[in-house]
Amino acid sequence: IYIHGLSNEYHVPFDLVKSVIHTESSWNHKAVSSSGAVGLMQVKPSTAMSEFKTPEQDLYDPYVNVTVGIMYLSELYHNSGDDWHYALTSYSHGPTATRKYNLNYRYNLPLRVFHYQELNIFVP
Repeated sequence: IYIHGLSNEYHVPFDLVKSVIHTESSWNHKAVSSSGAVGLMQVKPSTAMSEFKTPEQDLYDPYVNVTVGIMYLSELYHNSGDDWHYALTSYSHGPTATRKYNLNYRYNLPLRVFHYQELNIFVP
């Protein structure tokens, strides 16, 4: 229930949040990735601390994890010029890697072209 409210509050599509949770953690709130991302939305503790002053131990609370994940998605979306493809790639691989591998910079192609196949899971 709180996911829907947070989605509305931060203007992130509810179905998109559900897709991210499903893809990132398979709805396992105790999930920890090999890169150290934790929880339902696989938030990296360093991102949570630097962007939202949220300590790592708080990310194991599903409500906190989803809140931070949605806030971060919203921030990435607005920082990308309101482009969900770019925001999701940044969420999954980091803003720096997204800028580095964005074909737009190398070949002057549309912003929506990326090297990352995982993006197709979130946005067809």
